[in-house]
Amino acid sequence: FREELNLNHDEINFLFVGRLVLRKGLHILIEGFKILLKELPNVRLFIIGDGYLKYWLLQIISQNGLKNKVNYLGKLNDDEKKKYLVASDVLVVPSIDAEAFGIVTLEGFATATPVIGTRVGGLSEIIEHGRNGILVDPSNPYSLATAMYHLAIDDKLRKQLGKNGLQDAKKKYDWKVIIKKIIEVYDAIVIS
Repeated sequence: FREELNLNHDEINFLFVGRLVLRKGLHILIEGFKILLKELPNVRLFIIGDGYLKYWLLQIISQNGLKNKVNYLGKLNDDEKKKYLVASDVLVVPSIDAEAFGIVTLEGFATATPVIGTRVGGLSEIIEHGRNGILVDPSNPYSLATAMYHLAIDDKLRKQLGKNGLQDAKKKYDWKVIIKKIIEVYDAIVIS
């Protein structure tokens, strides 16, 4: 999909997918990305989503001279979003406040896209640090930039995290598996 989406093969492409609201931490990601750019100029950030912080975030991108490195794509349909997930090198989920579960993280897993997430709510339950993703402290752009740097320079690590995430998506989060677990819970309740 890289050619279709005009993604440069010489750049490491990071992706954010989510609502543009404060608790999703996109402003922290932009700050971390700016730090990363000082070390690695061959990176790009794509943003998919919409929300009340849209114009404020676009202003931050512009004021920091990031327009040529940060691409705001707006709200995309599921097929378009999936293409970006597949084509991106790393999915970043920088939430600063409780995430109930982390559906976007599972979408990353399902497309074998390595994930960087924060230690909040459900994210820290589904991301196993160093095995199927990288966990960082919330609201810490330096920690986020460091994780992004390590994944940007280590193709082998990106591939391994993506592979493990895909295995987890199939083994733990496939609908057949989930339905089986629900039935087991219902059976246990009925029997007791």
